[in-house]
Amino acid sequence: MRYEIVNMLCQEELEHLYVPKLIIQPLIENAIYHGLQSTENGGIIVITLDRDDFGIALSVYDNGVGINEDKLSELNSMLSTNLQRGKFTNADGYGIYNINTRIKSFFGSQYGLSIESKAGKYTLVKIQFPAYRPPEPS
Repeated sequence: MRYEIVNMLCQEELEHLYVPKLIIQPLIENAIYHGLQSTENGGIIVITLDRDDFGIALSVYDNGVGINEDKLSELNSMLSTNLQRGKFTNADGYGIYNINTRIKSFFGSQYGLSIESKAGKYTLVKIQFPAYRPPEPS
């Protein structure tokens, strides 16, 4: 299995930006466990941090087994409506649900997590949040 980290922002831009804790680890774990673990030749995970129209986009891509259309639709619906965990019918999705809820709670409902995938090809999980710089300590 090969991992690649791609940083689209210059180091100076990144130094003072706030990135919520523990949002990348569950996505990498999902990419390995759900995306690449069952593939014969391993795969690639690419982590990208970039600016976009909404602020910052942190993306985790894997070229693993992907997600079928029904499951993908269910996951994205859960994320966009911010369903509570108790209303979600199985154990899948708790990590992404928690990340999504934390991002929306901290930054607002216009931010959060979305998933793009093609079964048998890839999965791309994208987290949108503003380019937030915490105030300097007094």
